[in-house]
Amino acid sequence: MGGNLPDTRDLLTNMIIDSMLNGITNYTWTNWTGPDVIFGGGAEQFYTNASAGVARSNTYMNKNYYNEFRNRGYNLVSNNTQLQAAPVADKTLGIFTVSNMDVWLDRK
Repeated sequence: MGGNLPDTRDLLTNMIIDSMLNGITNYTWTNWTGPDVIFGGGAEQFYTNASAGVARSNTYMNKNYYNEFRNRGYNLVSNNTQLQAAPVADKTLGIFTVSNMDVWLDRK
């Protein structure tokens, strides 16, 4: 898309990330505390580009989701060393690639 609008894939991805953190707002009768473990790729969808001097943000509502998840009590890990050191009793967000996870691992 042109201008400062995200493409549809980014928009859907960002909405999914926000719903993992905040739940679905139409269902306010539940006490959403989020999943205990979230692992995947797509680091570019978790932080804003403002610090890199890029005008358009990747994230939903221009939020830094690393900070948002950290503020909700999640441990943040980005590699195997950090993952092995993370307490198993705590919530953990593991984002291991900048973009999509490699699919060839699933094909073996």
